[in-house]
Amino acid sequence: MAKGKTALKNKRKLSDQNRVYIIITLFVIAGIMLLVVLLSLFFAKGRAPGGDGTVTVGTGKPTESGAVSGTEPGTGKPSDTENGIGKETGSATESPTETAGTDTGTSGGKDKDEPMTVETVTKTEGEGDVSVVMIYPEIKTNVSSKYRESELNAEIVSYMDEQRRIMCGASPSDAYEYIIESTDIKYTNGTFFSAVVVGHYYMNASAHPTIFAYAINFDADECRVLQPSELFKDFSTVKKAFLDGKFTLKKGMDGLLTETSYEDMFTEYRPEYDIYPGAYYTEDGFGLIIELVFTLDGYALFEIPRASLGSAVIIP
Repeated sequence: MAKGKTALKNKRKLSDQNRVYIIITLFVIAGIMLLVVLLSLFFAKGRAPGGDGTVTVGTGKPTESGAVSGTEPGTGKPSDTENGIGKETGSATESPTETAGTDTGTSGGKDKDEPMTVETVTKTEGEGDVSVVMIYPEIKTNVSSKYRESELNAEIVSYMDEQRRIMCGASPSDAYEYIIESTDIKYTNGTFFSAVVVGHYYMNASAHPTIFAYAINFDADECRVLQPSELFKDFSTVKKAFLDGKFTLKKGMDGLLTETSYEDMFTEYRPEYDIYPGAYYTEDGFGLIIELVFTLDGYALFEIPRASLGSAVIIP
């Protein structure tokens, strides 16, 4: 009888131990399953485009989802990030990642709101008694994707050399001195700059130097200097503002307006004959280069706020 009771107790103890083993095993299995699920979610997030906090920049290659990178799935259209526009997701904004490109000599991909870098370079030429000093604007960086800096600068040099030929004749020996005294960069934006060039030259038979001043309004997108006539949409409005004295004298002889009048200074400009004053831009203004006789220092610069002219001139 005592042996039977002992056997029964042993069976109950084994049953209790089995229950404990089963419970522990179930907890271990549940823990393993939970760990597998968490790891699956983690690695799935890491493989998803943008899952690591980066934005895929368009490459033209299919992604895992079947869409072309840089396009909206199912549309084939460029995505916002491909166009450089941040895509809002809640309170965060995704920005395109910058990729290092190969230098091809062009400047595509730069921000067109960023002013291009324009400096000046001085070159001395001439032989014997002929003295020539040129101060050229030189574009160091630009945002044009069409032309290299070297092509843009070659066009500027060509234009300025042509101005010299127009003033002094086809042969450099016709003038024994041609000196550019200053080239002042007045305004730049992403694809445009405006400059005023001032200097003098002596012709062989002249009693005094001829003073000159002209503007360079250079469009890097088109790789050319804009002509004065291209800057005016409504020349009559500009003329009226000048004759009404709304332009301010910025550079010229002291007492200039006591020696001449606005009307006299503007008489020679006749748009019907394609004769316009030189014109240039400042940060928020528009300037005119008025040619004058030698006794009035040869030229004067007048400026007016661009807003005062409305749509009468182009906005570069």
